[in-house]
Amino acid sequence: MLAVLAGMVAVPAATLAQENNNAVDPAAFFSGTVTEMSPESVTVSRTVLGKPPLARTFAITKDTKIEGGKLHNGARVTVRSAQGEGGEVAVSIVVRAKDGTTKKK
Repeated sequence: MLAVLAGMVAVPAATLAQENNNAVDPAAFFSGTVTEMSPESVTVSRTVLGKPPLARTFAITKDTKIEGGKLHNGARVTVRSAQGEGGEVAVSIVVRAKDGTTKKK
């Protein structure tokens, strides 16, 4: 009887694991303030209360989409990234207005 119940529990768990593999990786999004930038890369830093500051550098390619405004030092941004050959590559960068929203087109 216990073996039957264990088998019933294992099937839904396997199904859930399979569904989670199709979900977007939350680590692929990073929000913060632009601290350094060049035509080839952007560095974004964020501070969370009680934790040390965290900075990540993303490569910018011809396929990187920049939305919401002009990218500049000090801009608040959200970066969607993917793992590339040389590290993290910015797929899209959303520039936030000072009030935390994006500009309307």
